Amino acid sequence: MGTRCWGTFGDSRAYQIRAGKIEKITRDHSPVGEREDAGELTEEAAMSHPRRNEVYRDVGSSPRTPDDEDFIDVSKISLPKDGALLLCSDGLSDVVPARRILQAVEENATDCDAAVRTLVRGGSG
Repeated sequence: MGTRCWGTFGDSRAYQIRAGKIEKITRDHSPVGEREDAGELTEEAAMSHPRRNEVYRDVGSSPRTPDDEDFIDVSKISLPKDGALLLCSDGLSDVVPARRILQAVEENATDCDAAVRTLVRGGSG
């Protein structure tokens, strides 16, 4: 088991994949993401919501530094040897449902390059 650390803001995501399950382990800094996390919207409804591209935290709209309070969420996870950690932007998570992300990663578990190429193609072989 190894510990992994990362930081996210906006609607970049991290998923833990293990034993046939995928779990989003970050929170989106967006109005739609908050509603999805609260169970008010399904993943499918969030993916097609007209406000899905709005975020509370971003780079470029105003001057920021990594030390700004409430800007970057820093997280840690103990990742088992049979687990995977997937970091992605909304360019993937707004287009490919979590179940297809899981399937693509599991089907290409021994070949990271193939897994990435499959995800870029939309999660299908």
